[in-house]
Amino acid sequence: GQLIPDELMVDILAHVYDSFGKEHKGVIFDGFPRTIPQADALKAMLAKRGHKIAAMIELFVPEEELMKRLILRGQQSGRSDDNEDTIKKRLNVYHTQTSPLIDWYKKEGIHHHVEGLGTIDDIFGRIATVIEEL
Repeated sequence: GQLIPDELMVDILAHVYDSFGKEHKGVIFDGFPRTIPQADALKAMLAKRGHKIAAMIELFVPEEELMKRLILRGQQSGRSDDNEDTIKKRLNVYHTQTSPLIDWYKKEGIHHHVEGLGTIDDIFGRIATVIEEL
């Protein structure tokens, strides 16, 4: 249950990224980077290939709603880690390690805030609008 080192993670991402060839129009990294050092490493990896991150999309959902969604997911899927205590620990890690990325990407000029409330179609539409405008 431990995370792999950042350097190994970026090496794996680089290998997968390179496997797409040069014809792709872009890649969506979901859930990565999670820390500023990972963001720096990802930026450097892409720069070596003559590419850059076009956008960071922050899908914002209030914590109360996240709790409801994740607890419901745990009940429906049987995931034992979707319980209130574990979710609170994950949110604490998010606040200490991941949320600083919002300001980091704002400084880069590529942060996009997207509301994560509404129907799946509503949320998809908001994300698609951001991507279409890149």
